[in-house]
Amino acid sequence: MKYIFFDIDGTLISYEKGISESTLNALKKLKENGHKIFLNTGRSLAEVGKGFDRLGFDGFVCAAGSYVKIGDKVIYQRTIDSDSIDKLVELLTSLKIGFGLEGEEFTYFSKEVYQGYRLRVYEALEKITKEEKREYEPYHFMIQPAFVRKMEDYYENRTNINKLLIYSGSRDQNELLLSKLPSKYHLIIYDTFAELLNAGINKATGIREVIKYYGASMEDTIALGDSLNDLDMIKEANIGIAMGNSSDEVKAVADVVASHIHEDGLYKILKELGLYK
Repeated sequence: MKYIFFDIDGTLISYEKGISESTLNALKKLKENGHKIFLNTGRSLAEVGKGFDRLGFDGFVCAAGSYVKIGDKVIYQRTIDSDSIDKLVELLTSLKIGFGLEGEEFTYFSKEVYQGYRLRVYEALEKITKEEKREYEPYHFMIQPAFVRKMEDYYENRTNINKLLIYSGSRDQNELLLSKLPSKYHLIIYDTFAELLNAGINKATGIREVIKYYGASMEDTIALGDSLNDLDMIKEANIGIAMGNSSDEVKAVADVVASHIHEDGLYKILKELGLYK
């Protein structure tokens, strides 16, 4: 039995085409062959949504390793305390950087980011027919995606926050933020956004916690990803797989490079490894 960890965006799901039939087939075959499968994502549990529950995942590593849930049990969680959140919000506001505070149930967005989410939802609704609108009427995301909340909602409840999503707009702004952050934080930098979490936490943390929970061995782990926040888990797993659509930096640390996600890369590489026929 293997313990297999999947990134979502760019690995399980194509930005252009969604989740393919071959990927769904791969997940089904893995379960039929007795393997355990896990999401390992930068997304919060709230952002993952309910759809993945139907795909047979044994657990979820969310918020880039800060939150781990197996079945109905949260086995590991690292949070950023509310005093630290206040200081981070003050810093980000002074730098005019938008953000989202990611928790288990909701993500609390700064004003501009929150308004942007609502605008995109309304624009999408304008493109669908009246019949489709009636079909979707009962659902909360007619008003906003279910996980989206204002900062005012956070201040009312002060729920646990695992990670911050930073809407910087540029790498220069990310570097400026990094220069002002205390060393107790880790910033994963992309071109136009970043992820902020507690230092020492990453997707590999989540893998280790899952393996410890099952009393299993790291030798039985496989991780698949494509992005910068996948680097640690790809290096940590016994077999680290970079998707063909990964950056060169991710491919460089992988044990195996799969085909592109649009070429059924996930299905093919897991079959080549003998995990199913």
